[in-house]
Amino acid sequence: MDTAKNIVEYIRMIHSILKPGAFWLNVGPLLYHYEDMSGEASLELSWNEVRHIIVQAGFAIQSEDCVQTTYATNQLSMFQSHYNCIRFTAQKSL
Repeated sequence: MDTAKNIVEYIRMIHSILKPGAFWLNVGPLLYHYEDMSGEASLELSWNEVRHIIVQAGFAIQSEDCVQTTYATNQLSMFQSHYNCIRFTAQKSL
């Protein structure tokens, strides 16, 4: 989700793609890739704001928690990048 310039559009697109009753499983950080790019507009919301939009779009949040993950990490290296990620399951309304 954090690759979006406008996360609301992403959520609406996911909603339009899924069939009624389908599940959306997601795990990832909210890093917002366009945040520091000059000349690039980016809508950067907190998890609470994103959660509200997901529910308003027609999903029911079934579960949610925060997990720590790595990305492109060499487990043998002394350098490790860790991210606090939101993990959730949401079901599209019938």
